[in-house]
Amino acid sequence: MNKIHLEGTHNTRDLGGYLCQDGRKVKSNFLYRSDKLSNLTSNDVLNIQNLGIKRIIDFRSKDEKTRDPNIIPEGIDYIEMPIEADKKIKQEIYDVLSGKIDKNIKEFLMEANKHFVTEYYETFKLFLLEIINNPVPTLYHCTAGKDRTGFATFLIYTILGIDRDIILEDYLKTNEFIADSIEKVKFEVAEGMKISNNEVEKIMPLLKVDIDYINSAINEANKIYGSVFTFINDKLEFKTKERDLLKVILLE
Repeated sequence: MNKIHLEGTHNTRDLGGYLCQDGRKVKSNFLYRSDKLSNLTSNDVLNIQNLGIKRIIDFRSKDEKTRDPNIIPEGIDYIEMPIEADKKIKQEIYDVLSGKIDKNIKEFLMEANKHFVTEYYETFKLFLLEIINNPVPTLYHCTAGKDRTGFATFLIYTILGIDRDIILEDYLKTNEFIADSIEKVKFEVAEGMKISNNEVEKIMPLLKVDIDYINSAINEANKIYGSVFTFINDKLEFKTKERDLLKVILLE
């Protein structure tokens, strides 16, 4: 997966390039993942249009979109698929910082990833169906491009048949890609949450990915459904026909 260098984002990538177990490769220039698009420059807008992207799917909540409205390049469809995970996490973080509860912030992120399986499966089902029902070059994103976007990418790569170790290695690349901007992002978060610069150090787990986050979702799927494959097949109702169609669209 190649990073797409945009001036107004930190974590935009092309999903293409990985080899699957059947020897085929994920197409480049078709699916892209990203963090928020609220800081796109005019050069970024032109670059996104030149990539041929025809659709943007936004996983952010209403509050996130109100605070940081996307810049949508002309000629690109915009679809909202909100996953309202931020309100609960935000309140829990305030409770930790105020001393109301004694809990590690990392635990909140692990819990949020479990909820992708137990509470927000319908949104991920709609996301996958959107890709196969209207197969056009697509960029999907949340705020940081790591948790909701990371789980969506995990599902796609799992269906395509990429080795789990490669998927998890790719998942962790967020930390590599945001390394140069982490200080800037940290203080943006402090400002947005109205907390002090000293307090923001305590919420660093919120800004990065950790293998325990995605593993929380994987383990939850295994616990409830027996496997991630059964979760995809039975709960997301993304069965052989749909999986084969996704492979036709995304593999070469």
